[in-house]
Amino acid sequence: MNQLIRVLLLLTIGCNPAWAYWQQKVNFQIEVALDDRDHVLRGKEKISYINHSPDTLLQMYMHLWPNAYNGEKSALATQLLDHGESYLHYSMEGDLGFIDSLDFQVNHKSITWRSHPEHDDVALLLLEDPLLPGDTLHISTPFKVKIPHSDISRLGHDGQSYQMSQWFPKPAVYDMDGWHPYPYLDQGEFYSEFGDFQVQITLPDNYVVASTGNLSEASRSLEYEFLEKRREKTQVILKKDSSLVLSNNFPASTKKLKTLHFEQKNVHDFAWFADKRWLVGHEILTLPDSKRRVDLWSYFLPSHAKLWHKSTDFIRKSLVFYSNEVGEFPYDHCTAVDGDLSVGSGMEYPNVTIIGQADDKLSLEEVIMHEVGHNWFYGMLGSDERAHPWMDEGLNSYFERKYMKNYYPNAVLLGIRGIDLSLVLQGDEPALDSYYWYAYAFQASRGQDQSGGLKANEFTPENYAAVVYAKSAVLFNYLAAYLGEEVFDQAIKNYFKDWKFKHPKPEDLRRSFEKESEEDLSWFFQGLLGSNIRLDYGIKSVKTKEDNLFVKLVIKNYSSVKAPVKIDLIRNDSVVYSYWFTGFEGQKNLFLPKDDFGNLDQIDAISIDQENVMPDLNRENNHYELGVFFPKIEPIESSFLFDVPKQDKTQMCYAPFLAYNATDQLQLGVLLHNSMLIEKKMRYVMMPTYGFGSKRLGGFYKGIYSFYPRANLWEKINFAIAYNRNGLSGTPRDGYFDKLEPAVTFFMNRNKPTTHQFKLRYSRTSMFVPTFN
Repeated sequence: MNQLIRVLLLLTIGCNPAWAYWQQKVNFQIEVALDDRDHVLRGKEKISYINHSPDTLLQMYMHLWPNAYNGEKSALATQLLDHGESYLHYSMEGDLGFIDSLDFQVNHKSITWRSHPEHDDVALLLLEDPLLPGDTLHISTPFKVKIPHSDISRLGHDGQSYQMSQWFPKPAVYDMDGWHPYPYLDQGEFYSEFGDFQVQITLPDNYVVASTGNLSEASRSLEYEFLEKRREKTQVILKKDSSLVLSNNFPASTKKLKTLHFEQKNVHDFAWFADKRWLVGHEILTLPDSKRRVDLWSYFLPSHAKLWHKSTDFIRKSLVFYSNEVGEFPYDHCTAVDGDLSVGSGMEYPNVTIIGQADDKLSLEEVIMHEVGHNWFYGMLGSDERAHPWMDEGLNSYFERKYMKNYYPNAVLLGIRGIDLSLVLQGDEPALDSYYWYAYAFQASRGQDQSGGLKANEFTPENYAAVVYAKSAVLFNYLAAYLGEEVFDQAIKNYFKDWKFKHPKPEDLRRSFEKESEEDLSWFFQGLLGSNIRLDYGIKSVKTKEDNLFVKLVIKNYSSVKAPVKIDLIRNDSVVYSYWFTGFEGQKNLFLPKDDFGNLDQIDAISIDQENVMPDLNRENNHYELGVFFPKIEPIESSFLFDVPKQDKTQMCYAPFLAYNATDQLQLGVLLHNSMLIEKKMRYVMMPTYGFGSKRLGGFYKGIYSFYPRANLWEKINFAIAYNRNGLSGTPRDGYFDKLEPAVTFFMNRNKPTTHQFKLRYSRTSMFVPTFN
């Protein structure tokens, strides 16, 4: 490109915001052959790297992620060990993996390259000739991958079942923030450049292969004939007795080899999976808008045939749902495979997803639809998952929640695992779509949640689930309820249309919502989504004005986020009127016009968010009963053993028990507690006992009050007092001891992967031992 043209182009980019965005393009040609005796992959690749940036590049970072499996010193091994998983740290040599035999050439000339100083799975290529804006670089190298055991992470084999993900040398992303040379991690996924792939895979003829991309014309005829025979065999098996358990043993590999040629445009990754045992499901979907035909494939083990026989139906429902909700699926096939997965219940790649263990058909459908949904959030909307994991997992979990609620409105949270808790729960079991709320609230109510704005590797495993997945889904559901489904849905569709096949950042998503809603949503994206500030509104008082035209509510915001608040009027335990009010700080008077609902005598109670749409963590101050002497004290409800939290009840759980010691002999006791999934500020455990031998009362009693400081150092401070009185064990004498123990515990290290506690405790123990003459 002429230098003058480059200058003019850069000036244009600087002056016109519409030209500000750019991204690189990387095209791949890869040929590999699988050795399934030694579990080795040998191949070569050619990369065309097109520099669309305004920068001249003098070097390039290359991901060599199979080296993450090469021993205890990798970033992956360190992260796994931090999470309590030591398999890689102590693996035998035969279970490890690596990539070698590399000889990088740029524009047909050998170049100097070296490993990253900290990470062997990242390489730095030093370019002899600068790569100018608009120019293309051609990179080539042979490579060999020793495939690790699949118990370590996502790349691996279990016997002759292969999951080939992150398996080839791939340039790191270069964007407006510079290079992103990420080491491979188990927690914290991917960020890659979009491009076109041509991949040839050679392996024994009797393998079934599931892959990103479409089979080329040269490969399609024979492979489709092979797959059709498997599909027909599958149908025969499915029609047999469902109690038949089929063998999962590997058949011998054929000596005859086949080479499959896959092609795919506009993806940022390429994964494939191979297994000789798989059965095959197949159907064709006609997309509702364009009427384009999409092949739906599922590959599963013989012993899982009964569970998986409707798996293509799950894929079909998922593609239709996401195409309607977000934007139409642009590829020609979508595939789910039943594989050996050590990370989570499923893992997504363009066109294809691998599914781990599922307990029943409903949970299988849930994980398939979630992973299929990642074709949108991560697949086509290629955000940086390492820096902003909520952009794919959070949004996708919101749509998973919506899907399950749409298709299974009566499903219960615990029923999905085949557990019937109706005998111990007071009232109805919680709905399935409440799962993400409880997952978030479990962590946050204990002061253990982390900021949603952290990078993926900075979360504890518990918070990666509770914050990245669960809290984000809860927050987007809250935003949809506040803005209205129509505004929310249109904002998502605009976001997809504007950023499909690009690398959006959080501000791009925010811009889509603010443009459609015409509102400043800083309270959402900065205040709630990007922090661990816990929302808490409370009702101070309710009064009817003298002119009898409206009701005045005194509401206090105990948090620092001016998030909108929902007020519900309750009659016969049902919401009859709802009002949304703009968020505010501190205390504010809110007025409800009585023209809307008539006489207050027709209303039983007023609640903040009775239907649990808001992420309001402390719901003990949300309810106000009308026409009673103590309007803020909810009626007492007792439940056997445990119950789910309810904001309009003062809950107490109970359970009888028996105990024994030498002095008291048989003891009859009762457990009384108010400990729930969501931790209350004031909680207690009381276990009074009566000893039939000593004819004496004893037991254990403990009360805890938690205080959550606003300071950065302390997460939580617990003030506790415990008292224990019991007979002595191991002696027949009529002795007993008393123990009184007050304590203060400080929990520190906000937003760190590890937490520390500092406890001040005083114990006073006295013992009574009778003397005998």
